[in-house]
Amino acid sequence: MKKPLMGVSEGAWSFNAEAEDRKVFLTVATSTGSTEIALHSDEALCLARAILVEMSDFAIDG
Repeated sequence: MKKPLMGVSEGAWSFNAEAEDRKVFLTVATSTGSTEIALHSDEALCLARAILVEMSDFAIDG
């Protein structure tokens, strides 16, 4: 079962990270669809945090 790690949404897009069995699943969704990426390394959570920060900055800066 996937465990939620973090998520953010702003207007037409959202970003979520979930963990399951040492894998991190990143899902980016927009009004036109969504994509899920599975990462299989210890660096995956760092990448998820970096994406979250970048997407949050983009939403704020608009």
